[in-house]
Amino acid sequence: MRNRKFEIDYELHSQHSTDNKSEEITWKDENDRKNYFINLASEIGWIIIEFSSLENKIESSLILLLVEPSFNKEIIYSEIVKKKFHEKVDLLQNVLRNNYSNNKDIYEKEIPNFEIKLGNIVREIKEAGEIRNKYSHATWSNTLEDKSVQVGQKILNNTIKKVFIRFDIQDIDKDFEKIYSTGNELSEFNEKVWNCYSKMKKL
Repeated sequence: MRNRKFEIDYELHSQHSTDNKSEEITWKDENDRKNYFINLASEIGWIIIEFSSLENKIESSLILLLVEPSFNKEIIYSEIVKKKFHEKVDLLQNVLRNNYSNNKDIYEKEIPNFEIKLGNIVREIKEAGEIRNKYSHATWSNTLEDKSVQVGQKILNNTIKKVFIRFDIQDIDKDFEKIYSTGNELSEFNEKVWNCYSKMKKL
């Protein structure tokens, strides 16, 4: 079985693959194609729903840490919600690092090895973001019969290099579980961070 992600090279002025072994596999049965897309639409919907939950948890952390203690709540809130996903992740990481550096005793008591755990959760969140991007940027209308979908292309030396990723149901389920488990990890991490924040406010 081919790897989930692969590339096919084409001559710039032709739709024929430069590697005959890598020709795209078109659908032979239109009903099979329709049934696949019906199932696919539902699965992608769950990916999007779960990812929005993950992003909401990031926003909730930022609101607690930045908006609540501020006299400029409206301005800070509006700046948070309009940021792109990766910007929110970076902002959350920077805020928590700053809070940790000023309150190491509190953070280490609630979250031992805080810096390592923060780095791990940020990496997991960014990987979830990369998964979401695959679904957002894929050319679903050109899904092939082997469930491969074009997710990008580039031109180099008169050759078009198309990038494909396979999206069969098992692959999609794994992507969903990755986002879901990351959301759970973030919730647990947030709860400990909020305990730290509560103790900091009492100082």
